Amino acid sequence: MGSPLRTLFALAQRQHRNMMTGDEHLFPTQLAIEPVRACNARCVMCPSTTMRRPGGVMRLEQHELIVNKVKAWGAPISLITHAGLGEPLLDPELEEKVRLNKKVFPDAHVIVYSNGALLHQDRAKDLIESGVDTLSFSVNAFEPGTYHSIMKLDRDTTYSNINNLLDMRASVRKNAPRVHISLIRTEHVSEEEVAIFKEYWESRADSVILPPRINWGGDMPFAQGRMEGRLPCAFLWSILMVDWDGGVKRCCEDYDSRFPMGNILEQSPDAIFNSRMMMMNRKRQMVGDFNIPKMCKTCVETLPVIAAPFWEGRGPVICS
Repeated sequence: MGSPLRTLFALAQRQHRNMMTGDEHLFPTQLAIEPVRACNARCVMCPSTTMRRPGGVMRLEQHELIVNKVKAWGAPISLITHAGLGEPLLDPELEEKVRLNKKVFPDAHVIVYSNGALLHQDRAKDLIESGVDTLSFSVNAFEPGTYHSIMKLDRDTTYSNINNLLDMRASVRKNAPRVHISLIRTEHVSEEEVAIFKEYWESRADSVILPPRINWGGDMPFAQGRMEGRLPCAFLWSILMVDWDGGVKRCCEDYDSRFPMGNILEQSPDAIFNSRMMMMNRKRQMVGDFNIPKMCKTCVETLPVIAAPFWEGRGPVICS
């Protein structure tokens, strides 16, 4: 372990000790909720087409129970995200869930992740009015042919939908939501197209994001480089990840929920987030052991470029 990494690891260990309370319990700061397990896209970098986990939509009363349980627990939730392994706009009650989030956690920042293909004008207006703080659209290409080869959707429809939302947002709500546009680099997109993509959206949206491509716990390998130099995964310390059916898992990388931690509809969030299994997972990573469960062994979320900002206090590592 090189000197810079050794320093970062020592910092993570100190941060971990500072986060622990007397009874060794931790609180998450992000509540990541999967409103629906279904998608209209077939993205090449997403495992949704090979998943075995059943699909479905979280009912509004279930969502309310979850949010209220986490509030009563006392977790200092500052961020609520809606995505998981599905397209949130397939949920007809999404806007009501966002309103509920803002009512129960008024100071939390609420983000909806979407591909934008279903964002017709009326839906865009409803979403803006819901009080959502940020809309993040995964677009992934500029040219129509490239876009279709990656997402199996119509590029012009998506671009028109997002541009219409950008045009209307200020007139619909005074404190209009911020809009982020993202592109995950794949073998389908040239660097020239990435540059054109950035130039196009930087003049329209609030930010253009080029997030690192993830390998879904090693199940979708690609040319990601060497896995030398690891830091504890921030997700284990900061995120409560809830599937559409109430199941809780370690993080969003566990797309098929093969390592369930419990079900928040039936158990307390504290019993799940601070279970013996979760505590052992954290302790192992704090001594540099990333072998259990198997999905952590080659997961890119532990690379310093991704994990370091959390341990250095430069911001959250967001699990969508």
